Amino acid sequence: MTHNEEWVSHTHKVIAQANSILAAAVDMETGMRGYLLAGKDNFLAPLIKGEKNIAQLIGPLQKKVSDNPKQVQRLVTLEKLLGQWKNNVVDSNVSLRREISGATTVNDLASIVGQAKGKRYFDKFRSQIDTFINRERNLLDKRKSDYKVSQEKNKQI
Repeated sequence: MTHNEEWVSHTHKVIAQANSILAAAVDMETGMRGYLLAGKDNFLAPLIKGEKNIAQLIGPLQKKVSDNPKQVQRLVTLEKLLGQWKNNVVDSNVSLRREISGATTVNDLASIVGQAKGKRYFDKFRSQIDTFINRERNLLDKRKSDYKVSQEKNKQI
């Protein structure tokens, strides 16, 4: 019974950490969008903070789910997707915004953003994190069921 209870607790913690990664990624996206609109460096703070938080969260979460290689691989994929998004979308958009700051070519930036490259990366990221969390919720359901079975067995003893 104690073993099952520990697994239920473990799964709750994993889901909470995955949600923290999602929140940090949303912060990154928010920071980029704010900067693209305003062109002011202070709007990059959520982007920088989110990137730092993700770097601090993914490794420990990989260790926490190390008993589940598929979940570890999903986290590797998440980290890769975020890196690609940052390198291929965020950095180039921020650089372009810096170049055109105050110029009349903001429409160039709007055209690039309108291509939705960043959205495609972020949609893939969201899909991966949703799959990761759903797998953990499935494990949670099983673990809760196992816990109830253990409780019933314990009552019979």
